[in-house]
Amino acid sequence: MRILKLMPRIEKWLLSRRARRDEEAHSVASKIVADVRKRGDAALFAWTKKLDNLDLARDGVWISQKEIRSAERRVSSEFLGAIKRATKNVRIVAEKQIPRPWTFETEPGVRISQRVSPIESIGCYIPGGHFSSASGRSPESAAHKQSLPSHMAQSRFPASRKSSARATSTSRRPNNS
Repeated sequence: MRILKLMPRIEKWLLSRRARRDEEAHSVASKIVADVRKRGDAALFAWTKKLDNLDLARDGVWISQKEIRSAERRVSSEFLGAIKRATKNVRIVAEKQIPRPWTFETEPGVRISQRVSPIESIGCYIPGGHFSSASGRSPESAAHKQSLPSHMAQSRFPASRKSSARATSTSRRPNNS
């Protein structure tokens, strides 16, 4: 590895390069969003097929309760217990992080306030990541590319603390197909 001194010329080049990438990403994302607004689910399915090679028209968008129960039966009770404990801990921490409304008077007659209003619905993207199994072995390979349960809990609980809030989650290639 070579360490370079950050000179103004190099800093300007790096920042302009990033700006171009940001503009390209924005352009592509705008095209996708416009297409989904125009064609709805048909566009969503087409873009998912093109970008992730996942056929939502065939595989569906939602995970059914039957699929969830089936998945629960395929894992150990120790694993489910660990997930439930981790979920509880994440929920406790998320509750502590909730912004609270406040008001104070900076000087006579001047009051400053923070108003906190929950949002009605949110979409959570659960990123995939590389991780190794606890034993270092797995049927597929030593490293997996999956969404981790902790990502789901850490995204969903702050978002859906209000019982009436609607929270939807997705991940890249959710079925690892």
